[in-house]
Amino acid sequence: MSGPAGQYSYNPANQRVWRYTSSNGYDEFALYGLDGKRLATYKINFTMPAGETPAYATVTTVDTDVYFAGRLIGQGGPTFAATPTDNIASTRSGPSTANGLIVPSSFFPWGEEQTSTTNDRVKFATYRRDSESNLDYAWNRYYNNATARFMSPDPSSGSTSPASPESWNKYSYVLNDPIRNNDPSGLYCMGPGIGFDPFDPCQGDGDGCSATLWGNDFVPLAPGGASLFCQALPVLPVVAVCPAGWLRNAKGGCVPPPCPPKYQAWIDAHGTDAVAAGLPEANALALTSIETDWGKGNFAKNGNAFFNLETFWKPGTPMPGNKFADQLGWMPASEMIRSGTLEGYYALVATYSSPLNSFLSAAARFSNLTATNPTTFDENAAADGINAAKSPAFFTREKIFADCLTGK
Repeated sequence: MSGPAGQYSYNPANQRVWRYTSSNGYDEFALYGLDGKRLATYKINFTMPAGETPAYATVTTVDTDVYFAGRLIGQGGPTFAATPTDNIASTRSGPSTANGLIVPSSFFPWGEEQTSTTNDRVKFATYRRDSESNLDYAWNRYYNNATARFMSPDPSSGSTSPASPESWNKYSYVLNDPIRNNDPSGLYCMGPGIGFDPFDPCQGDGDGCSATLWGNDFVPLAPGGASLFCQALPVLPVVAVCPAGWLRNAKGGCVPPPCPPKYQAWIDAHGTDAVAAGLPEANALALTSIETDWGKGNFAKNGNAFFNLETFWKPGTPMPGNKFADQLGWMPASEMIRSGTLEGYYALVATYSSPLNSFLSAAARFSNLTATNPTTFDENAAADGINAAKSPAFFTREKIFADCLTGK
């Protein structure tokens, strides 16, 4: 399409994708998102050097639009800035025509600007105002803010309604209520007053406020009015990003993996022991699973020793008496210590009548094992001389036990 000051081309959805103005002197291409909103505009300058040097094109960004939840929040070219909008999606700030600085902007009810700011950007009620004509590009039509009318009639044959006398004027804008309503597509009146989102061009109202009665369709591309950006777009399911190791159910949601059998068996066997002793369950279970090699160690199997509280004894001297709460006796290590200051001694590990007594004994001996924070618990256990606390597996196991216990 050509005008006195500009030339334009459109895609099958009536979106303007190419523009050339004599004042700019370059070709301009627009890029749209899947929701039909313009995302960026690029200019192409063609250079044809003299001689045998091949011709080439230079592509640069003219401006970009940024949206959040369907609402314009920022736009700009050389000067990009946050863009506040009002109830009908008119922008409330923009670059001044005097010095290019971002200044507040406001509009008269039908779109004429009270404070002069630069054109070729979104201004009034979602419309992009062209500098060559001062018209507002409204997707399917052009709007003249000076006359408060569209430049072409509503194309729908069913756009009139006896219940809405204003609808008989096919050039009228939002049925003469520009304070509450807007028309993002150039085909439908929308606004909070009729229960529809003024920022979403893919809604219809069906109650006579609209100047067209095409259901929820704005861009008739085929018999029945199939729309590329409204009805024809598939509704893509929201796919959650699952944490590492989690499973996905039939509905696309995330579910925790089942508790590993070894961990569940350890919880079943000793979780109540840890709780009864007043120890943080996941921390205590992780520590004892390492200290006893999941209960397979000699001291755990034959002496119910889960924390390996110990002393030292030299053969030929009296066996020491019990020194820990709830202790049953001692079990010597299988080998004598062969070096160091304790060379010739045996390590004696306290034995108990039940695993519970071992947990109770450790809690009584080391009051600092009540720390719920895994890092603090591990540091305290290491300071108490419990070897398992120095294992790199502690934090991995603690996390798995915690997830099992909370059902994550």
